[in-house]
Amino acid sequence: MSIHSRLEIAYGEGPCPIDLDEIADEILKIFKAETLDDVLLNNFRDAFEVGGAALPVPGDITLEVVERIASLCPETTLFARFCGEDFRETWIREFEGGKATFAVGPWTE
Repeated sequence: MSIHSRLEIAYGEGPCPIDLDEIADEILKIFKAETLDDVLLNNFRDAFEVGGAALPVPGDITLEVVERIASLCPETTLFARFCGEDFRETWIREFEGGKATFAVGPWTE
């Protein structure tokens, strides 16, 4: 599990960037279930607004959050790349219509 990681976000067609404030309640539900601090929303906001941010969040939870955001914004084509502390703790996802259309990684096993 990595706590020193980076999430990068890019957009294809549709509205961009995604306004996380509009869907914050849904994201905070995941944070609560995973016992994460609400302040982490700022890190995700940075990633979605400026294209990347450091995240002290494990890759599996980050993926869960990104998948939820994509499902809540199906009109936006979204590209996400996560790089964890360990070299192989990396994943890439492409979302269209709120669903992953391309998925590779992580290579942590």
